[in-house]
Amino acid sequence: MYEPVVLKKKQPQTLAGTPAGKAFIITTLIKILIPTAFFYVLGESVQNRKKLIVELEEGYRNRKKTLYDEFKETQEFWNEPVYSNIVSHVLTKEAQKLLNIDNLKSSLEGDKANN
Repeated sequence: MYEPVVLKKKQPQTLAGTPAGKAFIITTLIKILIPTAFFYVLGESVQNRKKLIVELEEGYRNRKKTLYDEFKETQEFWNEPVYSNIVSHVLTKEAQKLLNIDNLKSSLEGDKANN
């Protein structure tokens, strides 16, 4: 006659079960992941720049000092009016020597190419 009606307990609905809940979870994860990825890439680039700077500084420290480097270190002393002519004379002589060396090298290379 009458069938007993079995009442089901209402299941609590999870947030991820609905399309809006899934969209909420995805957008929340994206909001977290984008800044994390950005700062990771930023940190990597900063580390790479620091490595490059260290390598360049090592190369700079290990190179042979030139006359110009020594002049730069003691520039205040040599800028006095008494020494200004001496400095310009020495630096022009040094530049001429370097130009002559470069000219000799290029002429020697040209001679080797001709032979």
